[in-house]
Amino acid sequence: MIEILKTDDGTLRRLDAVESGCWVNACVPSSQEVKWLADNLGIDNDFIDAMLDRDEISRIDKNEDASQALVVVDYPAAEDLDDKANPNLEQFDTQPISILLIENPSVVVTLTNAPCSIVEKLKNDRKLPIATGKRTRFLLDVLLEVSQSYIDALRVLEKQTMALERKMRKKQNNEGLMSMLGIEKSLLYMSTSLKSSAPTLQAIKNGQFVKLFEEDEELLNDVIVEYRQASEMCSIYTDVITRAMDAFSGVVSNNVNASMGVLTTITLLLSIPTVVFSFYGMNTNLLPMSDSWVFPMLLSVALAAVAIVILMRWRR
Repeated sequence: MIEILKTDDGTLRRLDAVESGCWVNACVPSSQEVKWLADNLGIDNDFIDAMLDRDEISRIDKNEDASQALVVVDYPAAEDLDDKANPNLEQFDTQPISILLIENPSVVVTLTNAPCSIVEKLKNDRKLPIATGKRTRFLLDVLLEVSQSYIDALRVLEKQTMALERKMRKKQNNEGLMSMLGIEKSLLYMSTSLKSSAPTLQAIKNGQFVKLFEEDEELLNDVIVEYRQASEMCSIYTDVITRAMDAFSGVVSNNVNASMGVLTTITLLLSIPTVVFSFYGMNTNLLPMSDSWVFPMLLSVALAAVAIVILMRWRR
């Protein structure tokens, strides 16, 4: 789907055709819509391929001949889970969002290969005064929303981690460990994406690919600070979840060892009567009181009692 939008006196309105100062938003475009973008906006073919790549990493590039600059960053997206054991559990992966700045005509293009909460917030949240006619400013607004979406997702994962820790303190099970593994995977995706975004932000700050204006410096600094905060939060939460998983795995392992010890003890105690009655089952009169079953039973009970006392003292 392709939308053509433009801010007019602070109001975002839809257009029927491309004009200078507009924003072209393409969400999961079809092949015909991709052709329309290439034909009507003259987008470079390499840029088209990069924007359609679902696995594209964060990058910035510029086509001097076409006066186009492409910025690709990842944003956190909630995964669609079907976990009946933990219906409230949220996990995240990262999806690329491409922002293309075209100088002539003055147009900003965003393209996503999946429904994007960042774009929806920019379109519908009136508290965000975007200006489609200011390309650099619009780019920084998008990056700021992406950085804040990382922080929001990390806070969700932090709450889930704390809830799982409280649950695992009461009862350790495999489901809790698998949920923690899912959180750790989400943090890994975010950490990788945040690290790959650092060179892109540095390139924007250097002004090599995107023209910066004096009024944009404060917003750019806010973006860099937010990204740095998200990266540090991700590193801390990854360390916390890893240590928690190691601790609970150790507890589960100790519980298994304790259970195995109990089973071994029971097996040993049950083997005593078997050995005694095996001896008395032999066709021989050498054993004392071999003509009665009472003595073997009493002997088995006595030996089992002695074994229990020895094992209890040993476990202390």
